Amino acid sequence: MDESAEYRQAEANLKEADRQLKKAQEAHKAGEIDDARLDELIRLRQTAAEDVQRLSGQWY
Repeated sequence: MDESAEYRQAEANLKEADRQLKKAQEAHKAGEIDDARLDELIRLRQTAAEDVQRLSGQWY
């Protein structure tokens, strides 16, 4: 596994996307955010996971 600065940044981005998505899912359940915002954060998380996969060959 490559531990380049680029890979470490991709992992950090994925961790942050996971955090934001979890928070958004809770907010969505409470009616605090709409479907469109939740969808944006789902796509953000998917993009972050794809970036990690591109750099490491692993799927998250």
